Amino acid sequence: PSILDKIPAETERVRLMKLEAGTKLSKHTDKVDKDIKVGKIIRLHVPIRTNDKVEFSVWDKRDKITFLMVEGKYYYTDVTKPHSVENNSKIDRIHLVVDCYCNAILRGLVL
Repeated sequence: PSILDKIPAETERVRLMKLEAGTKLSKHTDKVDKDIKVGKIIRLHVPIRTNDKVEFSVWDKRDKITFLMVEGKYYYTDVTKPHSVENNSKIDRIHLVVDCYCNAILRGLVL
């Protein structure tokens, strides 16, 4: 099965996103439509190519939490909350980014 077939939900938008080697996205929130703000649609990241020097950070109130995303795993990201990415590696980071219509099965897996 394909990467998308493993997601137990209908997709709304699917795209590949690249973060070039040695670049970063400063702390920000994504511009989102009302369906993401109310939880009707959720955003998943699936790293296709990454490196252990690519750091993804999210802010929980004032606390910054930094972690590494592993290739082939699925990650829920609440893009309405502040987050940043630093690609401190020598390769471009590639993620499959999938906006999905949230349902009970998907909600149980990620929320």
